[in-house]
Amino acid sequence: MHNTILQDYTVNSKAKNWLIIPISCTLLSQIPQILESGFSSVLQLAWIIPVLLLIHKRCFQYNEVFLFPIRVFIFLTLYSLLLYSITGGNYLDSPHLKNLVKSFFVFIIAYNCSFLFNIRDFQETLAKVCMIGAVVLSATVFLNSFITYDLTSRVYAYEEKNSVSQIIFSCIVISLFFSGKRHVIQKIIGVGFYGFMVVVLLLLKSRATLLAFIILIAVIFYQRSKPDLRKAISVLLLGIFVTLLINNQLLDLLVNSILLAGRDANDLNDASSGRLNFILAFPQLFSEAPFFGNGYIFSESFPLSVLLDYGTFGAFPVFILVLWPLVFILKNGNRYDPLDIVIVILLLSYLFNSIFEEQAPIGPGSKNFLLWALLGVKLSFYQKSWFFLNYLQPI
Repeated sequence: MHNTILQDYTVNSKAKNWLIIPISCTLLSQIPQILESGFSSVLQLAWIIPVLLLIHKRCFQYNEVFLFPIRVFIFLTLYSLLLYSITGGNYLDSPHLKNLVKSFFVFIIAYNCSFLFNIRDFQETLAKVCMIGAVVLSATVFLNSFITYDLTSRVYAYEEKNSVSQIIFSCIVISLFFSGKRHVIQKIIGVGFYGFMVVVLLLLKSRATLLAFIILIAVIFYQRSKPDLRKAISVLLLGIFVTLLINNQLLDLLVNSILLAGRDANDLNDASSGRLNFILAFPQLFSEAPFFGNGYIFSESFPLSVLLDYGTFGAFPVFILVLWPLVFILKNGNRYDPLDIVIVILLLSYLFNSIFEEQAPIGPGSKNFLLWALLGVKLSFYQKSWFFLNYLQPI
């Protein structure tokens, strides 16, 4: 898995901004007021900046890994056009093809930019950007939606709760593992910011994201590279457990108002916000066209949605493409490398999220862009390591 030709490149301390700027703009584009104003798309045009700079510097690198996503895109496009012309089904309305293009675009840009900067330096800068971006995003969502919100209400306070929750969670993970050494005051401020963001996530009631914290905690304890963090989490979990044990009112609030979001625990369909209906309807819908799909049918689950839209033949390459990053990291990663740890956490949380959401882990919009950007950075880092090992070793 390597480039056929790896061009000469020079590390440039400013080149990291080629990637930091569009990432910052994308985070800002999710602020509620910006989303409502329609200015969000304008901010996301910042991804054109690294494209133009890469073209100007002639820094585009080719990697054989690109072939498979390109083939999947071409296959799905021709597959959808052919079935549309034969059956008249709305195959072209499926969001998965568009999401695939966006995710792969971010992946390619991040991969190419990463050849030009020191990845460790980039990680520390990204940690600061994610911390600031997530705090600003959390604060604006809180002020916009939760000042007068009744936590016991069945109505969600913020419509885009799933997307913004996943972005905030991603930023928390990145800032936790990519941050460099910090002074005591910085650590105290950081704990305050993390606490505030977790409170906002609780208020948003995105249960899939809240459950993703189990993945985060499990990975932290498994990889064992941050003993202070493990101790802090242990104390925090013990404190939460004791508090809930002695405070029934708080326990009821957490379970019924947040985790169940005011739903009836005895009614699985109500407790799952109607997702049980999609699961129960799937066998009948899938049996109507198991091989080639029905065209676009909305379903609140990525695996079910892809199978219904494209059938077994069309869904298989999509599933392979989505699972490939996890296989790549597990095969080539290092359990003590912060970049690998972050990617594994985000991948597992997004894959878990995909069980309950239609478009994760490749969409919708900006929800998963940090994952695909970091995958591009990882592939570049792996590529440079392979190149140095095989060609630049002293004789």
